[in-house]
Amino acid sequence: MQTWAGKVDADDIDVEDAFKACRAQWQAIKTVVDGNHADDTENYPSPGLDEIVQGLAKILEGHVGPAPTVSQFEGMVTEGLR
Repeated sequence: MQTWAGKVDADDIDVEDAFKACRAQWQAIKTVVDGNHADDTENYPSPGLDEIVQGLAKILEGHVGPAPTVSQFEGMVTEGLR
């Protein structure tokens, strides 16, 4: 905003008013975001408590694990191409 003020030859009062307006708008946006986040956390369970996530965890248990190392992956690819 300082760059803009210099290019349009705005005086200090106009620049300070512009900063005040920007700060007020950012605060308004923050209030909306914070309110939405509060609604989300109030109305929706933690992902670990979600029934769908719990069901998927049961289905995938024992079938999903850590990623293979590079050498393990290369061995799997070689085996798959065989």
